[in-house]
Amino acid sequence: MAPNILPNSGRVLLGILSFTSFTPQYHRLREQGHCNGLSPYYVLFDLLCATEQLTIGLFLNVNNAGVLRPDAFVNTPVTAGDWLNLGQLVVVWLCTFYLFILSIRYSSGTHDTRIHKQAISTIFAIFLFFSIVPVLTDASLPASRSESRRWAQDIFVLVHYNLLVPLSTAFNILSVITQS
Repeated sequence: MAPNILPNSGRVLLGILSFTSFTPQYHRLREQGHCNGLSPYYVLFDLLCATEQLTIGLFLNVNNAGVLRPDAFVNTPVTAGDWLNLGQLVVVWLCTFYLFILSIRYSSGTHDTRIHKQAISTIFAIFLFFSIVPVLTDASLPASRSESRRWAQDIFVLVHYNLLVPLSTAFNILSVITQS
């Protein structure tokens, strides 16, 4: 069970501050009308990290709800604080996704830039099919305790915990490198 060390008001405040932290970037991009100085790969890698965090949060709160689990991130049963944490992950993902859209929209129209826009859009679309799409698909299916479904969920968790979560740390490092 997750220790409840942050009151729900703190969780709400974190969601508000997360949104607020993105507004200067949005303002700069819209005011200047270009994203010179902002690496599209920086935004892509940040979006991949936010997507992976949202994927795990959704899986633990929605797909795996009510199942006794030995993790320390979500309570059993899911509490209001867990939902507020998920809400904060959604806010970060939406803000990062909007920044991604703005960076594509306001990038220059050169041939190289068009190739980069296509590449980062394709990478993100492919990543969605391994992260959010399976979680949303599983969540949309009727609840079942079938062994095949549990196996699929366990394989999903294994791949994400052992491969994609560590990769998201590498994505954070790569985002800083591509931006510098």
